[in-house]
Amino acid sequence: MNTNQHQTPHSHAHRLGQHLVHEVARSAKAVAAVVAECHRAQRIMGELRIQPDRYALEGDLAPDTYAEFLFRSPGTVWQEPSARERAGAGGPCRR
Repeated sequence: MNTNQHQTPHSHAHRLGQHLVHEVARSAKAVAAVVAECHRAQRIMGELRIQPDRYALEGDLAPDTYAEFLFRSPGTVWQEPSARERAGAGGPCRR
């Protein structure tokens, strides 16, 4: 008699159900990550579209006056992710 003969159909169905739940959860996380990335990209594109440098005739050149600098630099457009986010760590580092 081998070990497979002791398993009931119920335990096999339970393991199969757990596997299915894990796969569905993993798929949902993947879809959520794609949606979050699309949202981030859309937000960045919106911010870049309204930048004055994009529509200036000489937008690649440095501003001539401090007032022009202030007009062309309303704030930080590109927000770099933190080192923790770049490393993919969710919490404090543990060693």
